[in-house]
Amino acid sequence: MQTEEELGFDARQSKANKQIGQDLAASTNSVQLMRAKAIARQLGARGPVTMDDVTRVMIEQGHENPARLRKDRPLNWKGSVFRGSEWVQVGHTYSTRVSNH
Repeated sequence: MQTEEELGFDARQSKANKQIGQDLAASTNSVQLMRAKAIARQLGARGPVTMDDVTRVMIEQGHENPARLRKDRPLNWKGSVFRGSEWVQVGHTYSTRVSNH
């Protein structure tokens, strides 16, 4: 079996491309990202929080339209909500959205 290097896979470049994609998605959706981060901080002050929790509150507050949550609509900016040193992963919960990870 060939190694990733032999197949032309560059892990460092792949990670850099992921970062570029997340940064672009975050800057394109900066208002939604700021709202989601604020909601995450509020929820996180009471205990563990997931992106599903944040999305639920955004829908309840009218900041997110459930129709936008279709599986085929990219919501890559949500990957930046918990980015940063203020967050610590304390567990793993599967999302209710199949396209999330």
